[in-house]
Amino acid sequence: MPSGSSSKARRRPVQARSARTVERILDEAAHVFGEKGYAATTNQVAARAGISIGSLYQYFADKDAILVALHDRHLDNAEAQLLGRGPAHDRDEWVRWLVTTLIEVNLRPEAKTLWDTSRALPVMRARVTILVDHLAAEAASALGVSSPLRARAVVVTALAVVHEVVLPRVTPARRSAAVDAVLAVAREACRSHRTSDPVSRGTAPTAKMPP
Repeated sequence: MPSGSSSKARRRPVQARSARTVERILDEAAHVFGEKGYAATTNQVAARAGISIGSLYQYFADKDAILVALHDRHLDNAEAQLLGRGPAHDRDEWVRWLVTTLIEVNLRPEAKTLWDTSRALPVMRARVTILVDHLAAEAASALGVSSPLRARAVVVTALAVVHEVVLPRVTPARRSAAVDAVLAVAREACRSHRTSDPVSRGTAPTAKMPP
């Protein structure tokens, strides 16, 4: 298992030329990992990028560091497409938007490469958790539920059905099935919220319990 430091870039590009070099490395790495999976080597990435292996190691300690950078770039794009963009206060439309956007974000070639490579480092999982946290907060607002767990269940269900049902073979029927599955969870979350709300039952609240 590589150490935590090996999954990080060695140095951040501060000049435009260095930034372009890093982007070229990542672009070509996506192709190499797409072709060879985790068996790809840093030498192959460097050769495809047209740089020496020494130049590559100036920016990335190993191939895990390259995968982390690819993953970060993918999630940067996902956050830009997902956070603060959904239709507010409309449960069904928000769910349809969420599923559709998750599909489109994950149809990008870079996303498929990361999925097929099947390498999930702790730093990657931590970054995904942060995105899920933000999406769950937005789900709570859109669905009108106060329980973070119920809102999170909707988001996690959406991620699961997109990856397990839709992405292996994208068809209209699979897209529709994914939306229906997440809508069912969202509607149940809203139902549970209403029936557990003391005001809706005509009783006074006694104490706040942790979610």
